[in-house]
Amino acid sequence: MRVRRLFIDGRYGQLHLRRAAPQQASGMRTPVVLRHQTPLSGRMFNELLPQLGRDRVVYAPDTPGYGESDAPPAPPALGDYADALHDLIADLKEPVDLVGYHTGAMIAAE
Repeated sequence: MRVRRLFIDGRYGQLHLRRAAPQQASGMRTPVVLRHQTPLSGRMFNELLPQLGRDRVVYAPDTPGYGESDAPPAPPALGDYADALHDLIADLKEPVDLVGYHTGAMIAAE
């Protein structure tokens, strides 16, 4: 299992994320998206990614404007962050579990 760093295009520019996945695709569980608290980044999940990535694909994106993700042109509202998360999930093209910590939970709930 290996953790990779990726950039994808999003509504606010480049969105940075970490991705962990098992070596074998058989018997995998639902992918999970981990949401960090503000003002941190997906880096807060560095130790958890390899653990969860044993039997599922795990994504830990940086919220726009945090970590290595591009910042929005103007201060966004919570709903704007949720829209950016929705875009990411839509790009994955499969159902996911969401786990949020602190403000990350608020974005996931939105």
